[in-house]
Amino acid sequence: MTPAAPADLDELSELMAMAFQSDPPMQAAMGTTDPAVMVERGPWLFRGLLNGGAIQAGTVDTIREGQQIIGAAAWYAPGHHGPTIPGLVTHARDFHRALGTGGMVRALKIEAEMAKYRPTTPH
Repeated sequence: MTPAAPADLDELSELMAMAFQSDPPMQAAMGTTDPAVMVERGPWLFRGLLNGGAIQAGTVDTIREGQQIIGAAAWYAPGHHGPTIPGLVTHARDFHRALGTGGMVRALKIEAEMAKYRPTTPH
């Protein structure tokens, strides 16, 4: 396992979009259950999320087979619960490409609802 680097962003975004194409919260945020749409637009969402804080924080781990990334885990260190506001704003274009304007509002509502259930203590 090795930490991801900024140069891994495109490959990671595509891999994660494929992995989450049938994930109900992701489908709700994207506004579709169509796997083709999820794989086409999903990388833009993950690009924004990963670039919005996790890659810079060093909290994206990868598993490689040779040079190819075959698995990844993105997480947030204790006390951090997602991308930073500046990170989200900086990468708003990626989110818009993935979600559209209405989808960005929908995704923020889903994120706020999920945040209610996050543990409040380090785990």
